[in-house]
Amino acid sequence: MDLSFNIPSQVRNLISGLIVLVLFVIAISLFYALSDAGNQYRTLAAITGRSFFDSFVAARIWNAEQGGLYVPVTDKTKPNQYLKDPERDIKTEKGLHLTKINPAYMTRLIADELRRTKGFVVKITSIKYVRPENGPDAWEKQALERLDKGAKEAFDIIGYGDRAVFRYIGALTVEESCLKCHMDLGYKVGDVRGGISISFPYAPFNNALSAHNRQVITIHLLFFAVAAAVILFLGRRLAGHVSQLEDALLHIKRIEGILPICSHCKKIRIDEAYEKETSWTPIENYLLERTDTLCSHSICPTCFKKHYS
Repeated sequence: MDLSFNIPSQVRNLISGLIVLVLFVIAISLFYALSDAGNQYRTLAAITGRSFFDSFVAARIWNAEQGGLYVPVTDKTKPNQYLKDPERDIKTEKGLHLTKINPAYMTRLIADELRRTKGFVVKITSIKYVRPENGPDAWEKQALERLDKGAKEAFDIIGYGDRAVFRYIGALTVEESCLKCHMDLGYKVGDVRGGISISFPYAPFNNALSAHNRQVITIHLLFFAVAAAVILFLGRRLAGHVSQLEDALLHIKRIEGILPICSHCKKIRIDEAYEKETSWTPIENYLLERTDTLCSHSICPTCFKKHYS
């Protein structure tokens, strides 16, 4: 942006300073807007994980209140080898083999379906676990320690770009119905016995965040361009007024300087051609051409006494 054309240095510095100030303010606004957007999408992902967790908890409570559910044994729903219940498997009068689905097993079955269809990874985990597959990984272990200290949930973004994964875990507290399977682990009602870990791709959130950020950046750039154009336009107008003022000051300086003036008729010489009559002009014309001063004729007391006594 060229600010040197017909713009005094003082005005040019003022315009440059204003543009830098606007740029600084817009940069701060952009920084906070992008940071806030990142936090909002992170919160949205946490709400998604929390919603799945609450749904699992509600389903588990309902299952426990019914004392478990019986379903036919298939390749997908085989008897739960970790369920210590003499009535785990029953046969109907028609010979249909049924097996009991307790809350933990139900959670695993639903988790397998979510992994297969949606790419969500749902896992019951605990520091004290019965099933080896329920052992916590490194992230889950740290999260479980936070839950054990009183936190209700923990979440984080693992990885970057298209491989980013959002991980969420909510605390599972021991209910009366849980003691039937977990009493031998030393739990009592109200204890945090573990959590449900939920992992899902963060790429859709990243893509939405990137689109939002592009829009925010475009708006800020347009605002800066408009603000800079307005400042430059007003600066040029200011420069014009400054130039006019400088010209007026120059004219005043010329008027206050040494002027060749005739000792008799008081005409002023306006150029270097001494002999030409056109080089001399009445003083009132000189002032009128260079200032807004209007001259009127009068007689001073000395001349009045001298010429009209």
